[in-house]
Amino acid sequence: SIDLTASGGVPCIVAASLSSHNSTLTSNGSSGCHFNITNTSTSPVVITDIAQGTYSYSGANTITVYSMPGPYSHTTNTTTGTWTQVGQAAVTMPTGGSFANPLFAPPVVLSNPVTIPAGATYGFYVGGSSTVSYATGPSPVGSSVASDAFISISSGHGGSFGAGSFSPRSPLIQVGYGDPT
Repeated sequence: SIDLTASGGVPCIVAASLSSHNSTLTSNGSSGCHFNITNTSTSPVVITDIAQGTYSYSGANTITVYSMPGPYSHTTNTTTGTWTQVGQAAVTMPTGGSFANPLFAPPVVLSNPVTIPAGATYGFYVGGSSTVSYATGPSPVGSSVASDAFISISSGHGGSFGAGSFSPRSPLIQVGYGDPT
């Protein structure tokens, strides 16, 4: 007989995702949303893609993703800090979405995947060339909207990149990442 037991080495990183839709909130939208993603695990997590969701907006849209290596704060670094565009793609937002049943566009695969160290919080902005859906709440800004064993997505500010003035707003996204277990 042949023993195929694996031992030693480095564990494989498997694909996982987390949707930020939170049914306790209410539907809203504008040009985009600033928010944070916190790595709640004990290993680095690599954000590989982000899909924009829709409650009602449909059709062609160019989705752009920015990130910065540190927490986003509306009062200190909406426009300052080391924001970097990490992805952009032309997508078609699907028709037929609703608040009870949001739909998601194909993901924007990040041209520069974002590695968030264990315990760290990074700022993100996801926006569109036309209106995108997000939700109102929860308060205060920075509250967790959705989480799993590895990441937590917070509420932030809606509006254009660098000038989000609507708050609190929660992104309607599906975050693809490498599960480090």
